[in-house]
Formats: sequence, C-alpha cells, structure tokens
Amino acid sequence: MNILKEAQELFMHRLKFEDSFEEVRVNVYGDRTLRIDLDMEDFLIERLKDEGFKGTIICEERGEVKLGDEKLYAIIDPLDGSFNARQRIPYSATAIAICKDFRLSDVVQAGVINLFTGDIFYADNQLLKLPYILREYDSRIVEIHLSHKLTRPNLAQKLIKLLSEFKVYRWMGAIALSPCMVACNSISAFISITGCRLLDIVPGLFIAYRAGKSILVEGNSRAENIKLDIKKRVRCIVASNEKILKLILQAIH
Repeated sequence: MNILKEAQELFMHRLKFEDSFEEVRVNVYGDRTLRIDLDMEDFLIERLKDEGFKGTIICEERGEVKLGDEKLYAIIDPLDGSFNARQRIPYSATAIAICKDFRLSDVVQAGVINLFTGDIFYADNQLLKLPYILREYDSRIVEIHLSHKLTRPNLAQKLIKLLSEFKVYRWMGAIALSPCMVACNSISAFISITGCRLLDIVPGLFIAYRAGKSILVEGNSRAENIKLDIKKRVRCIVASNEKILKLILQAIH
C-alpha cells in the first residue's frame, strides 16, 4: 500500500511542528482530537478518493464519510498511539482495512505501518507480507491492554495468575500494531481484557488471521462469526497458537 508510506512521510513532517499535538476538537467517539489526527485523516480520505474508492470510509475523527454507493468499506485509523508520537516513543501506526461487509471474513485487504520505523504489515486474500518472521519465543512475551478501571470482580487476581504464566509482559501503546507483533512472533499474545475499539484493531486482526494465529473476539474464534461493530469496544485475544490461547483462557476465566 503506497498510501501507508505516504502517510508516514506526512507524519514525519508534522512531527516538526509544535502545534501538531494541540487539541482541536472531540471526535465522534468522545475522545480528544489532535491537529495531527485531523491532518492524517484528511490525507487518507483524499488519497482514497484519488484512487477511485467509491464506498464508505469509517474513521476515528469524522465517523462515516461516503464517497460513493459501492458496498465497500474502508476502516481507517490515521494515527494510533498519538501519546507515543507526542513523546517521540517510536511506536505509532496508521492502519487501513478494506472490507465488503462487517465480519472479519469480509475483509479483503489490510495494511498497518509503524510510522517511526516504516515497517509495513500487509495481507489480502492471496498475499501476506510481513517485514520479518521470528522463531516463536519460548519465554512467552505477552502484551496486555487494560483500561484504567477494573470493573470485573476478581480481575486483579486473575491478572496476577495470568502474568505468572509469562516471563515478560508489556503494554506498548498502539493497538493497531499489537496483532501484527503476534503475526511476526515478536510477542506470544496480545490480550485486551477490558476492551478495545474495533476501529483500532480490525486491520491487525485480519493480518494475524491470515498469518494463522489464534484469535478470540468476545468468545468467537471463527472469522465468519467475528462481527466488526466499529463503534463497540470488545475483549479480544490474539495468540501465537492454540496452546497459548488455552493457557490465557484458563488464567482469566
């Protein structure tokens, strides 16, 4: 996807300006929008229009942008990991998925780029392109996404039990990249226990799915059963294999 490399060029340019991280509005999901968020989203919308996309764009800042009547959807996250970007922590992403309907099995193309390193993760129904593939790491590195509020009873105790099963755990701050890290075997699993927005994770989920990884979204493991309700927050697990997925489920249930 050339559009991803072009998005990276814009991102690196906007990093030079202090006003890029000014808060300018609240988006359709109630989150604060930075100037760089709007700039990146405007760019992606215009590029998709230039490439002749005639469907509906679903995006983080403006919600739905209809470019035509085709039953085709572009799910875009122009800048995931904006806090990392502001602090110059080199782990932020732009992510795009094109789908015919709203199930994981309806995705036809997806790409994610690490905006700092330029690494691109891409998949369609015939092709899977990853910047590297590591040997599965025996020490089990897990990334855990956790919101500030632990609302489920005994969740803290379950987390302690879960972490005891892994030697290393992380939260890296850009959910769009997390399933891609599993796809490449950089980490053994990504777990969102308290829920993440599907808008952020759909492209990476499809890439991990095409890489043969084990995926569980709100209890569904089959792609045709995983509904892409973009406005919804969902609990999900992406694991290197079924053995690790079972280990996680035993710890948190």
